[in-house]
Amino acid sequence: MKIISYSIILFYIITHITYAQNINYDVEIEYTISFNTERPTTQKGILYLDNSRKKSMFIYGKNTESSIKQSEEENTEYDLFYAGKKKVFYQDFNKDTLISRINLFSEQFIVEENIPQLKWEIHDEEKMLDKYLLKKATLYFRGRNYIAWYSEEYPLPYGPWKFSGLPGLIMEIYDTTKRYHWQVNSIKQTEETALDLQPVLKGKETLTIKQYADRKFNNDNQFKKMASKLPKGVQVTQMKTPRTGFEIKFEWEEEKKN
Repeated sequence: MKIISYSIILFYIITHITYAQNINYDVEIEYTISFNTERPTTQKGILYLDNSRKKSMFIYGKNTESSIKQSEEENTEYDLFYAGKKKVFYQDFNKDTLISRINLFSEQFIVEENIPQLKWEIHDEEKMLDKYLLKKATLYFRGRNYIAWYSEEYPLPYGPWKFSGLPGLIMEIYDTTKRYHWQVNSIKQTEETALDLQPVLKGKETLTIKQYADRKFNNDNQFKKMASKLPKGVQVTQMKTPRTGFEIKFEWEEEKKN
């Protein structure tokens, strides 16, 4: 009888483990984003991971949270890619592709690039954030130095915006000037697909990351376009302004400098 009982218990354990391993669920992670810029703001950002853990989408911008809730309540298909002024960052790790939908000079563009190879440095320092034990990592990326705190309790190598590659979910990250700050608010698992991670790209001009940087920071054409709309006789002088935003120096510029 004991042998039979042990066999039943063992069968139950194996079946339970196998079932747990085969559960497919998406993950939805909400971040609070603080912009300590010339116009300080706080926004919500949502990171979605599909059940393969090979695709992610990060969305932030005006009314991100309310738009998502409205879509769920109405039970209708909602195109987050083109809703309002939201920024979208879609990563496909199988294809090594990062696709961003951004706003530049009041226009929307799709920017394509390879997923950045982030050179993280892991430190021994730890801290508690609510109930989570976090470990420290630092990074230099496109002109800014970042400090990240990640949790190995969630062995998901993802984070907000373009951040990825740590041995745990990024719970908090900020640049060393404290200009930009992301922190996790909530983590939810769902067996239902929150949204289709394959972005719809129709109707938007697609740029490479180099073309995007050139348009943003070497905007002679944009200046000429704006100047052409001024009344005759009005003269304006183009001035070089300091670079702002998350990315202020790109890897090809660093290579030229060296």
